[in-house]
Amino acid sequence: MRYKEKFYTRPYLDETANSYGFVTKELNFVLIGKNGAGKSATGNTIVGREYFEEGDGANAQTKTISLCNIREDERLITVIDTPGLFDTDGDFTNEALVLEIVKTMIKFCRGIHLFLLVFKADVRLDSLKRSRKQFSQ
Repeated sequence: MRYKEKFYTRPYLDETANSYGFVTKELNFVLIGKNGAGKSATGNTIVGREYFEEGDGANAQTKTISLCNIREDERLITVIDTPGLFDTDGDFTNEALVLEIVKTMIKFCRGIHLFLLVFKADVRLDSLKRSRKQFSQ
């Protein structure tokens, strides 16, 4: 799989220790959701600029996993944009996409702090529950 950008990050430790002995200065997000849900737009909002290519609704714009690193108040923030889950026209099955997300987490980050599930406001709750159940398996 090709990546839009490759970044290798190092942990930035705070001098104040928490109960585990360190505080990380990294924050790593993974944006997941169906096609057209607004993952790329959400990523652009988080990083504060137009980095991820946005589509015009249900047409899948994101075909590969993309990363953007920004520094905000001495914290390194990594946002990972992914292709749509349950994309019938896409290049990946759901299993292959989850595997690629895991590979990206291992390669580029010291772990993921937040999986951000992005969905349209008009989506019925029962379909979201089904999506959550399928993703957690």
